[in-house]
Amino acid sequence: MKTVKLATMFGKTKRGRPALNSAIRRFIYSQASQNRTLPPEQQLPMRVLADQIYKALVEQYKGNKRVKLPKVSTIIKEIQKCYKNLTTLDSPWSVQTLADYPLPPEALPVVLRAWVKRRETTGRTLTVREAQWIARLHALAQYLSLGELTFIAESYAQTELISGAFRNPVVPDRSLDLFLYEIVTGDRVDAKRATKILGHPEITPDMIDPVLFGGRVGKDLDLGELIPERQFLDEMRGDK
Repeated sequence: MKTVKLATMFGKTKRGRPALNSAIRRFIYSQASQNRTLPPEQQLPMRVLADQIYKALVEQYKGNKRVKLPKVSTIIKEIQKCYKNLTTLDSPWSVQTLADYPLPPEALPVVLRAWVKRRETTGRTLTVREAQWIARLHALAQYLSLGELTFIAESYAQTELISGAFRNPVVPDRSLDLFLYEIVTGDRVDAKRATKILGHPEITPDMIDPVLFGGRVGKDLDLGELIPERQFLDEMRGDK
């Protein structure tokens, strides 16, 4: 499964212990939900998946002492939470699912293209939830590659899944919204403007993936460097 670099966000539990990094939780949910979209015979056992996720985290955050990585046992618990909160929205999408989860007819061609592309390139299928997000964003297909559109829809679907799992809204990644603005308008947004538009009091190293950007902060840092997904999205440019 494709892994992406993670942004670092920190918090504390009520007892003062470090909370599980929210970006790491998103990564765990991403890998767990993706595992469930593979054919049954290709799905990894929970322990194997947890070990794989742990190794990926170690590789992505090696040398960064500011990030406390979860133990394999903690990752297993998060995978269990993810599986427990999967619903019919996280089941495989097909044209037949339109009977229960209709999509706008004008969005169906884009969803079908994304479904075939996902199957051909990864062996996984779209979930109903992901198909719904692709349909909501289908008007952007003229600006985005099919790979970018699918990846962004998957990101929004994961936020929705995690929000439902913890019974409270997850703060949306508005930087991804701003990325869409950049693509549609061609207006490049630097860090200073991004700070004003997104409402952040300041751009801090903790908002920037330390592996990708080394904690660089300043006016020379553009919006693309504030979005951990951007590198992956840029790799898919031209994937029409």
